[in-house]
Amino acid sequence: MEPVEKTIPVGGLDIHYLEWGEPGGVPLVLIHGFLDLAWSWLPFMRSLREKLWILAPDCRGHGDSGWVQGGYYHFPDYVADLAGFVEGLHLEKVFLLGHSMGGNVAALYAGTFPARVERLVIVESLDYEELPRAEMPAHMEAWINSRRHRLRKPPRQFASVEEAASRLREVHPNLSPEFALLLAERGTQPLPGGERVWKFDPLHQTTSPHPYTLKQAQAFWRRISCPVLLISASDSHMGLNYNQPAYDVFRRKTQVSIPGSTHMVHREKPEELAGIVRPFLTQR
Repeated sequence: MEPVEKTIPVGGLDIHYLEWGEPGGVPLVLIHGFLDLAWSWLPFMRSLREKLWILAPDCRGHGDSGWVQGGYYHFPDYVADLAGFVEGLHLEKVFLLGHSMGGNVAALYAGTFPARVERLVIVESLDYEELPRAEMPAHMEAWINSRRHRLRKPPRQFASVEEAASRLREVHPNLSPEFALLLAERGTQPLPGGERVWKFDPLHQTTSPHPYTLKQAQAFWRRISCPVLLISASDSHMGLNYNQPAYDVFRRKTQVSIPGSTHMVHREKPEELAGIVRPFLTQR
């Protein structure tokens, strides 16, 4: 089943999303990662083979969703967008699945509104950064300088969709040529001269001004009351180990590692990911 494309206004921006299935029951909301887009979930969706109502938004500044004008992109903005998305579609409860940045957003939302989340799946996420307070001024300066530089620098251009797809496979060599081409087609937009540029706002390629610290994250994680499935990839650069004491604040967690996959596990191992997620969502 191919998705239906829709748009909903949230927080002054148009949020584009993909919808699979028919409304009914508790929907599964998929939150993509940094510089990704909703179409990235397509192989996973085709592998899931469950009659679920599934919604996959493009986060603000990504894919076909609106860009922030004169501001920036912070985790609270993404969480507020998710809240507006859920409320705008009149969803009482949701299953949440987030990858990487999207996993952080999903966990923050689940900690803010624990009664709304039935089950939470976190894929290759929940990393954090401990930055001494004395280094915060330098961190802020780096953000301002990188933001200024990025606003002046034109985005990278590609001569064709095929060239953009080739670049994707350079960064993610396990990506199939066919899916790389689809992502390049959906993830770029044409310029007047025919060149292509990525759809995401280039501001995302700057240094964040606010470190995501463990103590901040744990305050939200402690409030999550639903079952939580934490999924890592064996060959990921993040090297996540959810058995560490830092993650013991999750009251009802299950940890699984997918062998032979890098960070983009939903693209590389969609069948394996779906095989883990399917029983977790459907168990009683």
